[in-house]
Amino acid sequence: MVKSAQGTNVSTFRSMQVACLGQDDLPLLESAEVIAYLPGWAAVTYVGRQTVECPVDFALREVRDARLDDESIIDFIGTWGLVYPLRGPGRIPEAFFRSRGSMDMVSDLDAPEHQTRVSLGMTRNYLLVMKAMADFFIGRDRDDIEMVRNAWTNRGFPLSLVGSSVERSEEMAAEVLNAALSVYTPHVHFGNPKPVIASSVFSVAMLQVFGLLNSGWSVRYCKNDRCGKPFTRQRGRSRYGQGQHSQGVLYCSKSCAKAHLERQRRARLKGDST
Repeated sequence: MVKSAQGTNVSTFRSMQVACLGQDDLPLLESAEVIAYLPGWAAVTYVGRQTVECPVDFALREVRDARLDDESIIDFIGTWGLVYPLRGPGRIPEAFFRSRGSMDMVSDLDAPEHQTRVSLGMTRNYLLVMKAMADFFIGRDRDDIEMVRNAWTNRGFPLSLVGSSVERSEEMAAEVLNAALSVYTPHVHFGNPKPVIASSVFSVAMLQVFGLLNSGWSVRYCKNDRCGKPFTRQRGRSRYGQGQHSQGVLYCSKSCAKAHLERQRRARLKGDST
């Protein structure tokens, strides 16, 4: 209640909202459009009205499965947005790039028209780091010491940088997570909360991995014999984070379950007819 000279009035102040991001409250990704391509570089413009929700197990599926040729990288950017931040916090330590002989930096082409020039080599390196982090998580979940130890070298990072021990692998993972999560602080809004937009695919994918490392979710492998991909929760049951579970779930998605069961049904019918 607020006192005034005319008497007591009901406060018209808007309520304050505080958003703290976590595993089940990931920022939205902002897709981009590649408008020009030169060897090693892509000119990209944001389609600011189009956002994409980060799917469950994005880091274990879309990122880990991403192909690394230029055309595939361009398609990935077009679907999910810029992989690394163009400026500001949230960059991987430079040692990751020096070790691979790639230190090309991005530069603006035409800021008034929101066009940027993106290094495909740097994008490729970020994807390799994220793939290594996905391997690192899966190895820890499976208690696979060799997978954890070799998560970085298996993705092409030199032994001189990443070492050969579990402890060094953990240190590298901590460096990556600290860099990615540095962009996230509590967001305060007055009135209706505004959606939080990810600064990069790197930041949101690593926020997801961080959540998985602390969630207790276990990695399963889809029983659809034409899939077999890792997952923690089944897709297609509900919105991300809403009532999803993995206990007793055999398939990574409802579509995989339906396809596998349909093939089994057809096989039975074929057997009965012979």
